[in-house]
Amino acid sequence: MPRRPHPLALALALGVALVACGEAPTPVPASLPASFAWSRAAIELPPDVVEIAPGSTAGAQCSPCHAVQASLMTAVAATSDGLLAVGLQLPPSEAVAYRSSDGRAWTPEPGFEPGPDTAALGVAADGDRRVVVGRRGPSAAAWVSDAGAPWQASSESPDLRAEGSGTAEMRAVVPWHGGWVAVGSVDAGADHRVAAIWTSPDGLAWERRTGESGFLGTAAYGIATAGDRLVVVGSSVVGESGDVALPAVAWTSDDGSAWTPVESPAFAVGPMRAVAATPAGFVAVGFGIDDTRAAAWTSADGSTWTAVPEQPAFEALGKPARMAAVASNGAGLVATGWKSDAGNGSGVVWRSADGTSWDRVPDQVSMSGASLAGVAFAGDAPIVAGTTGYPDNDQASAWFEGP
Repeated sequence: MPRRPHPLALALALGVALVACGEAPTPVPASLPASFAWSRAAIELPPDVVEIAPGSTAGAQCSPCHAVQASLMTAVAATSDGLLAVGLQLPPSEAVAYRSSDGRAWTPEPGFEPGPDTAALGVAADGDRRVVVGRRGPSAAAWVSDAGAPWQASSESPDLRAEGSGTAEMRAVVPWHGGWVAVGSVDAGADHRVAAIWTSPDGLAWERRTGESGFLGTAAYGIATAGDRLVVVGSSVVGESGDVALPAVAWTSDDGSAWTPVESPAFAVGPMRAVAATPAGFVAVGFGIDDTRAAAWTSADGSTWTAVPEQPAFEALGKPARMAAVASNGAGLVATGWKSDAGNGSGVVWRSADGTSWDRVPDQVSMSGASLAGVAFAGDAPIVAGTTGYPDNDQASAWFEGP
């Protein structure tokens, strides 16, 4: 899930161009309809995250005047009792979760205390059960709770670990046929990354369903399901280039155990970072192979893919623009991500009715210096999660549409 190369942002880093202190973002014209206005939600963050480090100027964007702590939000999901967003606080890395009834105000999730050296990277819900996935130490990990019940952590298991001194992590999860499917990667060294897919009946006990055959030299970032069909997307990787733009990869399965690699000329467009199911099939999002525009793909069944034509909404004046997440409510899609600009980069929201024609929401003042990593629908209302405050004071943030 690429972001700027911030020293505290781990695998969430994206590249940006820095400018002098305090450069203001382009304001949103007052004539825009309310549907184009996004407001930043209130989030109850720890004081050491909210307070700017001594010597820095509150509100200014001037490097380097970094806060002692940073808080990142990586994913969000609708649940039976509202919304749940997850991420991590640094340093040291510790997974965090926030709860909201409507996306406008967020508080720490009671009882979610994964401990040090953890990260929460994905979240999903099915009925009252919520499952958070990420990593604990060098191993992939998950945390589970039924609404109102204590959180439980997955047990240590060989299926969640890499061999030797390698690392493993889960990046996304979906409910499927009464159980759960998660995706990520296992790294046994700089030249040995393998996309990984796990299944679980309850979110606590996980079985890795993939080995190296058909997965070596790849990383999985997104998963979606429609009926029996599971679709996983990601990208090729070479050596330590996990954040470099390389061709997309994808796999399909109808039983969660046997996975079929997909081949398509459309994958040469660039890496995929997320996928969503729609009434017409699947829509994947990512960015171009030259990292100068966003990119999207459509598929009726997850096996045959078509690259969406280049269009103005994907462009950022020749600078990087990247889609990182996508969600569908059946009537349309919302994608989120980041683009480079004259400042420190900005969070971006895109909309589409069919996954083929996209509109980019006009630049939002509240998203300047932000990167948007997740999106979910609360009914028909899209809720966006990410991080803002780069480069001086990274804070977990969320936005809702409207005043």
